[in-house]
Amino acid sequence: MVLERVRAEPTTAEQGLLARDVVALLDSDGGGDGDRVPHWTRDARSALLALAREVLADPAWRGVVEAGLGADDTFWAADDLAQHVGVDTFPAILERLHRDPFDTYWWQAMRRTDEARLQDLLAIADEHFLMTELGSGPALEMGFGPMFRRHSALETLVTGLARFPGVGWPHVRTALSSPVIRSRNMALNTLAAWGPEAWPEDVRPVLTTALSAEPDDDVRQRIERLLSGQTMDS
Repeated sequence: MVLERVRAEPTTAEQGLLARDVVALLDSDGGGDGDRVPHWTRDARSALLALAREVLADPAWRGVVEAGLGADDTFWAADDLAQHVGVDTFPAILERLHRDPFDTYWWQAMRRTDEARLQDLLAIADEHFLMTELGSGPALEMGFGPMFRRHSALETLVTGLARFPGVGWPHVRTALSSPVIRSRNMALNTLAAWGPEAWPEDVRPVLTTALSAEPDDDVRQRIERLLSGQTMDS
């Protein structure tokens, strides 16, 4: 059995994720549904669940995760497994963003951050996510392809800021002027999540200006709803 071999020698984060997935499937207390494998007996499911839990509890996974965080091809799996074996990956993510401020690791950064750590991320954004480059004005770009990687990084930051009312407004404002439709929508989503009570004082004037310049009918309607206090769609 695969998990028995993994128990004997855990070597990759993907192996640990397999054990995690087995636990998630079979652990009814955690929301799993072992009945989705009806051809297994109850004893067989219980034995496999116990084995998967044992594998996942192995302290060796910490070393596997820490090694995996150092390589591009293993980073994502290592970061995922780290959340189940007690390894803090934020420092490694932050180091990668310092090396390349527009890399895809913003997605993990915004999932792993808290209010105190967010300041480290905003410092990177303040230096590199410039209004003159990323907020050149609304257009009808879809934002696909490597030429939009900088806009995608900004968009991921802005989306994550929805959890931090009123924080990072300069970057939300930049996204409101992005040529990428999706980025403008994400900025509107974040402002809606904040609620008007948390808006900095210049949000309404900026939204009013954005409304007059918006070339996309759907985005324009969403701005109007936001300004009027109506519930917005996603």
